[in-house]
Amino acid sequence: MARGRKFFPSHKFIISCGTVTVDMRARRVLLIFNKRHRIYQLPKGRKDIGEDLLAAALRETREETGVVARAVTLRLRTRATPTGGPPGAPEVSEEVADTEPVAVCHYPDPASGAMKMVFYFVAEGSCDLAQGGWTGEDRVKFDVVWVDVAAAADKLAFKEDGMVVDKALEDLRASGYDV
Repeated sequence: MARGRKFFPSHKFIISCGTVTVDMRARRVLLIFNKRHRIYQLPKGRKDIGEDLLAAALRETREETGVVARAVTLRLRTRATPTGGPPGAPEVSEEVADTEPVAVCHYPDPASGAMKMVFYFVAEGSCDLAQGGWTGEDRVKFDVVWVDVAAAADKLAFKEDGMVVDKALEDLRASGYDV
């Protein structure tokens, strides 16, 4: 009955959150270039104790890039239950505008071996604004790069991260955004 289930005690998993941040006007996606590993990635990082997932994603984006991003409301297909929805709400909701995660990736963390789960949200930012809130530590580790929406997914080091970007762009377009 419980095929495929796995148990992870609290010290054996990591919850991380990140964004696909888009400058809608410039049609660019925010990436970071990891100088140590020489790869392109999406901004993401560990959630703080007691922190909301979306708040963690926006904070990590700001810390790693200096970009102050704002959550984008989408009409995406989600299994989250609509707030105040009628009894017997559909299993998959797609008519409610929300800021739910667009995707989750999971993999064993190379450093700790813990199962890492990364929740990705869609955000909006500007490639024209000066970076504020960028930590000195992250300035040393990362370069901030804004990439054309058509090239962003292919530039990322991990196929799954590219899939996250493709899904985010698909959801933006389906929600009426011109990207």
